[in-house]
Amino acid sequence: EESEARLQDALTYAKIGYWELPCYGGDVYWSEQIFQIFGLSKELSAGPETLCGIMEEDHHISFYNSLQASLNSGSEHHVCYPITRPSDGKRRWVDCRGKVLYNSNGESEKITGFIQDITEYKELEELNRKLAITDPLTGALNRRGFGERISKEFNACRRYDNPLTVMILDLDNFKQINDQFGHQHGDEVLKNFSEACRNLLRESDIFCRLGGEEFAVVLRNTAIEKGKHVAERIRSTVESATVAYDGVTLQYTVSIGISELTALDDGVDDVMQRADDALYQAKALNKNRVEWKL
Repeated sequence: EESEARLQDALTYAKIGYWELPCYGGDVYWSEQIFQIFGLSKELSAGPETLCGIMEEDHHISFYNSLQASLNSGSEHHVCYPITRPSDGKRRWVDCRGKVLYNSNGESEKITGFIQDITEYKELEELNRKLAITDPLTGALNRRGFGERISKEFNACRRYDNPLTVMILDLDNFKQINDQFGHQHGDEVLKNFSEACRNLLRESDIFCRLGGEEFAVVLRNTAIEKGKHVAERIRSTVESATVAYDGVTLQYTVSIGISELTALDDGVDDVMQRADDALYQAKALNKNRVEWKL
C-alpha cells in the first residue's frame, strides 16, 4: 500500500495518468490523474467521447485515426493534442501513448497507455522556435523567419489571387552613426525604427530585419498604390523621429523601395529583386524617399 501510494504521488507530480480502452466494448478506465489533468469531474464517463468534448476539434481526426490504426495493426497509439480544461478554462497540451494487449489466443483485448501533461515542454518548444526566427535586438523576424512566412504568403496569393506588396527599407548613412557615436547608439536607432514600423503596420503584415540596417515589409492583401501610402507614412514618421541615448539626441532617415507581386513572377525572389532595385534608385536620388518598380 505504501509503495502504491508513492507511485500515485509520483504520477500526480509528473502529471501522468493511466488509461485502458477495451477493444470490444466495456468500460473505459481512467486513473485519477487523468481526471485531474483534463480538469474533469470523476462523475463523468471515461472515454474518447468525453475527451473529444475538451479536445480542440481539428485534432479529432488524427486522434481517432491513430486509435484505429493501433487496433487494426497493433502499432503504437501516439498523438499530441491541446485541450481546454473545464475546471479553469486553461489550454493544456497532452501527449498520449498506448499499445495493444493480447490474450492467450493472440486476440487483441485492450489498449493500455499513459497520458502526460506536456504544456511546459510545448511552451518551451514554441519559445525556442520563436527565438530561432526572431532578431534579438529589434524583435522583428530574422531572415529565416521571413523566408518561412513569405513563402507561405506567396503560395496563398497564388491560390487566391490576392495582391501583395513588398518593401525593402534601408536606414540612410547608418555607418556614420555607428562610427561617430558608437554601436550602442546605432542599436537604439534600429530599435526606434522597428518600433515605429510596428506601430504603423497591421498585425497581419510581415516585418523583418534582413541584416544590418536593412529591413523588409510584406503588406498582405495590399496593392501597390496603397502600399506607397504606407511606405510614405513610414518615411515621414522616421524623418521626424528623434532618438535620445546617453545624452545624445539623433535624427535619421530611411530609403524605401517597393514593388507588387505580378502574375509573371515565378517566385518571391522576383518581387524582392524589383523592390531592391527600387531601393537603389531611392538611394541614388539623394535618399530619404520612396521609389517603386513594377
